[in-house]
Amino acid sequence: MGYSWQKPVGKTCAAISIAVLLLASQGALATNNTSITTDTNVQLSGSGLTVTLAAGSTLVSFSSGSTTLTLNLDPTSNVTVKSANLYTLTNSLSLPTQCSGTSYSYVDFTSTSTQAVIVTPTTTPACLPNITAFGASPSSITSGQSSTLSWTVSRATSLGLDNGLGSQSTLSGSVNVSPTQTTTYTLTAANSTGTTTAQTTVTVTSSGGGGGGGGGGGGGRGAFYPAPSITSFYASPGNINPGSTSYLYWTTSNASAVSLSPQVGTSTLPIASSSVAVDPVVTTLYTLTASNPAGQTVSATTTVLVAGSGPGLSAGPGTPAYCLVNNTGTFYLILSGIRHGITDPGILNSYGYGFTNSITDTALYEQLPSGSLLSPNDGALVKTAQDPTVYLIADQQRHGFTSASVFLASGFKWSSVLVVTAPELNALPLGAIISRHLQGVNITSGGTVYYLGDSFRYPYPSLAVYNSWNLANDFSTIVPANGADLTIPVGPNVTARTSCSG
Repeated sequence: MGYSWQKPVGKTCAAISIAVLLLASQGALATNNTSITTDTNVQLSGSGLTVTLAAGSTLVSFSSGSTTLTLNLDPTSNVTVKSANLYTLTNSLSLPTQCSGTSYSYVDFTSTSTQAVIVTPTTTPACLPNITAFGASPSSITSGQSSTLSWTVSRATSLGLDNGLGSQSTLSGSVNVSPTQTTTYTLTAANSTGTTTAQTTVTVTSSGGGGGGGGGGGGGRGAFYPAPSITSFYASPGNINPGSTSYLYWTTSNASAVSLSPQVGTSTLPIASSSVAVDPVVTTLYTLTASNPAGQTVSATTTVLVAGSGPGLSAGPGTPAYCLVNNTGTFYLILSGIRHGITDPGILNSYGYGFTNSITDTALYEQLPSGSLLSPNDGALVKTAQDPTVYLIADQQRHGFTSASVFLASGFKWSSVLVVTAPELNALPLGAIISRHLQGVNITSGGTVYYLGDSFRYPYPSLAVYNSWNLANDFSTIVPANGADLTIPVGPNVTARTSCSG
């Protein structure tokens, strides 16, 4: 146990203050308990879901409201929830939404005990855009002739062609081109999940050439390889203790090979959908690269965090676990040997740093591998400038509040909400709706302040240790412990965070 310390009074709060904040409402739940023995269609706000039971499974009941589906599962039950609208299906077990071609998205549940699983469809696409066809006809022309580029795309909200052709308005269309030299055209399809690209080439020969053996038929389409895509890539669990094992899961399409960096094992990795066990001794950034026969590649990253004591992370030999560096005006936060770019002061503040805490970058630190742009830290209350919805970050997932009253009842303050950049926030998967304080939150009980971990609440033994992990003397994010918090056993004292020094 850490000894108690009293919070000083009269200190200023470094969090961004928000004058007016609206929270997204989940709507009232209209219960409809019904036994399920086979496929069952469920309507949520006019959007159909299908609940499918595996053979031999039993499902006691479900409750469907305007935005939420609750499945009451028996042990060993295997249930699949499908959405023909390719929605992201958030769920209380934090399982990933998967894609099935162009027809539906789905999430699978296998119950190990009697439990309720909550599913909430969102309007965020669960899958990257799919380019089913993109080609040129004819693929070879003489100078002065035309070729037609045509495409068929699904799940995209915008389309664009390079070489000055610009935005395209239809998911299935064509455009005539008359290049004067051999030209490769790239089609880019985008939605809120990301982008997918495909290429085709129009070969141009001089008008005085011999014409080749094809005759006057105009030629056929060039060989087309759809661009590879990575539908999902994540680690589960994403946080492990030293000596424990995590699993990397991925799903790809249009790929002929995949590779991992750092390399895992010596065998060729399965391509379409698979997993592999990893047991890093330090926090490690893994990069999955998928390629197709045309040489096109796409990459995705995920990180396995190896825990130290309390909220800390372990670091490799000679590498600081935490280090904020200033490289001629560009700032990076080094987390266990991986450099992360910073897009927003609010995101940096969530790690307990301000820009004035930086040191001058060094040649040693510049050689460290680069990771993804910094995302909000666990325990942060965040929103974007474009969306009033407030999220609590825990286990690198964003957890929404159902109402303002739930937010306030949890002890949180509007002045503690940080405004962050949308791409970095939206890159985090949606977690379960908040029902208790989650990992990363600072709570107080009996004058002692604790950091909530996955399995323990860790006491801060002194103000100095607290300040090493948080903005100095900023107590605005500390909330009163509730009954659920106090059932979590007390772990060892938090140790002071050691950052690099100039």
